[in-house]
Amino acid sequence: MKRDRRGRRTLRPGLLARMARRRADDALRLSAERYALAAKGSNDGLWDWNLTTGEIYFSERWKAMLGFEDHELPNAVDSWFGRVHPDDRPELEALLSLHLEGQTPHLEAEYRICDESGAYRWMIGRGMAVRHPDGRAYRIAGSQTDVSERKMAVAELIQNAFHDALTGLPNRLLFMDRLTSAANRAHRKPGSLFAVLFIDLDRFKSVNDTFGHAAGDAVLITIAQRLEASLRPGDTVARLGGDEFTILIEELADSADAVRIAERIGSETAAPMTFGEHEIATTASIGVAVNTNGADRAEDLLRDADMAMYRAKKLGKARYEVCDHDMHERAHEILSLERDLRYAIERDQLHVVYQPIVSIPTGKVAGFEALTRWDHPSRGAVDASVFIPMAERGGFVRAIGNWMRREAFLTVARWHSRFPNGGNPFLTVNVSGEELAQADFPIKLIEAVEESRIDPACIRLEVTETAIIRNLEGAANAMQLLASNKIRFAIDDFGTGYSSFTYLQRFPIDTLKIDRTFVSGMLESEESFRIVEMIVLLANVLKKASVAEGVETAEQLDALRTLGCGHAQGFLFSQGVSASRIEAALEDGNSWEHLVR
Repeated sequence: MKRDRRGRRTLRPGLLARMARRRADDALRLSAERYALAAKGSNDGLWDWNLTTGEIYFSERWKAMLGFEDHELPNAVDSWFGRVHPDDRPELEALLSLHLEGQTPHLEAEYRICDESGAYRWMIGRGMAVRHPDGRAYRIAGSQTDVSERKMAVAELIQNAFHDALTGLPNRLLFMDRLTSAANRAHRKPGSLFAVLFIDLDRFKSVNDTFGHAAGDAVLITIAQRLEASLRPGDTVARLGGDEFTILIEELADSADAVRIAERIGSETAAPMTFGEHEIATTASIGVAVNTNGADRAEDLLRDADMAMYRAKKLGKARYEVCDHDMHERAHEILSLERDLRYAIERDQLHVVYQPIVSIPTGKVAGFEALTRWDHPSRGAVDASVFIPMAERGGFVRAIGNWMRREAFLTVARWHSRFPNGGNPFLTVNVSGEELAQADFPIKLIEAVEESRIDPACIRLEVTETAIIRNLEGAANAMQLLASNKIRFAIDDFGTGYSSFTYLQRFPIDTLKIDRTFVSGMLESEESFRIVEMIVLLANVLKKASVAEGVETAEQLDALRTLGCGHAQGFLFSQGVSASRIEAALEDGNSWEHLVR
């Protein structure tokens, strides 16, 4: 130490320099320690690349992320870029070049890199260059973050959103997206052909009922695998739900290609499957729609294929049908009718007619069947066989059924009150399977009976065998509740379905209605005659009423009388007539029998 001119003590220059160097060394040491601690504590792997010498440094964590000890992976550029997936390396190198050239503020790239086991892990690499005053990069440092788990989670979310959980096939959402893309491409390239196949397994419900849902699921998985194996790369097979599958076939040479594929699929789905001790065989009904039939939207093509599939079902199952121009026009007609039917009630286009049911031994009117009719303003009378199934598909058959029954209950209650000498004829009304399956159906029907003040003992609810079999437990509960309120039941079209003695004994059924197909053929076909004879005998043995439908000739009536059938209805006696016509006849002093020819 020395003193200045005023006598104050000062540090010598050499000592000042040593102290400055010490402070700088301490700061550098602290910085290095902070860097080392950050490198060890960080979940990311750090790297530092000297672009002038080519030397690169990878932190222990960087190497550990790939499953290596620090000494097992050399600090070399190839330890990074050499392990990047070949599909991802060009983009990583391109992004690095852009940043080093000063065209991007920093480096950020997503890529796959091979770990010690040979598997690829997803990483995000980030970095920033250090530059000379002229802008040239001489060093770049950054980090690497493992995002494999996030990638897997995102992939799983996408898989679940767009694929069927059971089969792994695309679901409706993904199928419609690809179908829309195919339709858009066809618009841009006129003349290009593609097709939609709609596949529904025949009698699949019986597989679940007989072998259980586990076997049913196994069948669906097997069918899905067969469909995938039968297609070309680029085609799409999807499961819409239940036992319904769809296929998108692109780049067809001609329409016949779609038919050939449908034929092949029909054969492959029909091959038996073995599950445990059971061999299960199923067939498929297939609808085919090609984009030459006038439909140009994805929704229209899927609808056309669906309609063609239903046609295949109707024509006997285990076959395919092609939606041609006529079928396409028919689809538009059906859609138009469905729209009109939705508003038919509020527009007073629906009305109820009553067809007499005649006692065969006495020849007198015993009751009436209420039937819904639709008078379309431009199409005229629309047959119930057309609009009732349409209402079932559209989901508004309950509204029509509720309206019809309330109307019929009020009408017949009025007849019983105004014409007490008429013998209080019973009333038969139809109930669809969909309605019978609704939990609140019995309560709503009882409310309608109470509102009309009709004697419930006069009501016969007609249900089909199929409606009962589809929902045995629900049907049993509904029918028992209604029977406890004195309402009776008739089996419609008996002989065309299961004809099981079990449910005849289990359910409160009072009447068997013999289907018109057997009645019309009973004098020409011995088989039809024997079926009618068997049903009448069964009804008599079980002490149930029998009603033959579709009686049109006196000879048929005589044969039914000989067999001991109790009742008949059909055009031999009368078609369905309006309530006003019946009331006008009764006002004139005529009896119910006046309505019968």
